[in-house]
Amino acid sequence: MGLLGSYREFRRRQNGLLIWLRLEEWPKDIPLAPGTRVAETGEGPFDPYWRIVLEPDKTIEVVVGWFVVPLGFEETIAWYRTKLVELGWTNGSKDGYVMSEKALLRFQHPETHVQLEASIQWWQYKEETTAMIRRIVEHPWSPVAEQPLELTAEIA
Repeated sequence: MGLLGSYREFRRRQNGLLIWLRLEEWPKDIPLAPGTRVAETGEGPFDPYWRIVLEPDKTIEVVVGWFVVPLGFEETIAWYRTKLVELGWTNGSKDGYVMSEKALLRFQHPETHVQLEASIQWWQYKEETTAMIRRIVEHPWSPVAEQPLELTAEIA
C-alpha cells in the first residue's frame, strides 16, 4: 500500500515500511564499481529499496540493491574486498564463502557498526556478474519514560 500523491512509492509491511530508492540515493558508504547498473527482471528495473523494521526493542534499517557489475566474477570479489578495506571495513562477525560461481562477502564497519552483505553470482548463460548488496543497521530503542502529556509531545 502506498499513499496517493505521496513523494515516492512505498509499501507498508506488518512491522515496518519498504521505501523504493533511486540509484543516486544509494548509501555513500557502500561503493559500487564504476559502470554498475540496476539489475532488471521481466517487469523492468529492480530498484533499490530501504526497509525499516520496527521491533519492540530495536529498529532495523536494511538498504538492498540488486546490480549488474561490469566485472568478471573473481574481479568483482577482489574489487569489493579491496575497496571496502580501503574504506575501513573489516570482515563481518559471520563467515562468508566463495564457490565457483557464487560468493557471499560479509563486512562490518568498526566505527558505525553498519553491516554489509554482498551476494555475488556469475550467470554463465548471460555472461554477467550480479551483486545483491544489503546494508544493515540495528538501532536500539527504548520507549520514552512515562511523563505528563505536554512533555511527551515536546520530546516526540
